[in-house]
Amino acid sequence: MPGVTDVQLKPRPIRKVAVIGGGLMGSGIATSLLVSNISVVLKEVNPQFLQRGEKMIAGQSLYTAVAFLEKMF
Repeated sequence: MPGVTDVQLKPRPIRKVAVIGGGLMGSGIATSLLVSNISVVLKEVNPQFLQRGEKMIAGQSLYTAVAFLEKMF
C-alpha cells in the first residue's frame, strides 16, 4: 500500500499459536508449528473432531520426525 512502511517495525518471536479447527488443514498447520518447536493450542467445538485432530497430529509428527531423520543419515 502506498505510504505504508515497515522501517520502524521489528519482528517478534512466535512462542504460541492457536489453531482453530482440528481437521485436515488445522492438524497440518499444528503439526508444522510443533515440529518447529512452537507451542500450539488446538481449538475445536466438537470433542470427537478434537480427538481425531490430536491423533492426526500425533501420526503426522511421527512421520515428519522419521522423514527428517532419514534425511540426516
